[in-house]
Amino acid sequence: MEYLAFALAWPRFIDKPLREAKREALTDHVAPLFDALELDGDIEHWSHSFWGGDELGTKVIRVVAASDDPEHAAAQTRAALTSYDPEHYRIEAPHEPERFRAFWGDGLDTWLEARARLSSLSVAAIEGELGKPLAWHARQNRPGHIWANQLGLTYMDEASVYARLADGYLEQLPLENADEETKAAMAKVRDHLGEAIDGLPELG
Repeated sequence: MEYLAFALAWPRFIDKPLREAKREALTDHVAPLFDALELDGDIEHWSHSFWGGDELGTKVIRVVAASDDPEHAAAQTRAALTSYDPEHYRIEAPHEPERFRAFWGDGLDTWLEARARLSSLSVAAIEGELGKPLAWHARQNRPGHIWANQLGLTYMDEASVYARLADGYLEQLPLENADEETKAAMAKVRDHLGEAIDGLPELG
């Protein structure tokens, strides 16, 4: 399978708080476009992620779409984006998702197929179409739990994973311009996390 890469710099036309803007970028701009391409047979499936550091802007929604003819899929994508300034988006076709292949090797196609289903569920959750409200889903990590369960991890193992993830995320927070009170509060949180991590099992 070949792939099409797409990036949309949504901060350039959505002026809302971060979470709300990210969800609008997905549900109002990206999902309708790629769902239509999938329905028309131009792509096999698509999946998304939000990412920083793209040349289009620091807040970018990225899509990897599978297609037997990514050049055609790119042309159809561009045609559907005629109302957008081309500086808002970037399309690469064909595209080799090297970052994902480093993780998944020969299982890349399987992973991207699974991730496509997660993208569909994300849209449904945001739009309140699943059995529980968005606030409930935001507090869960069901796909992560299922994966951990299938790897044979225990609840204690999962707690260890999530504690380390939380510490890693907090380490990346841009606190350079934060006030001293905020910096002290984050330092205290990380101290407590460090103590918790010390009491949780190592994973190997």
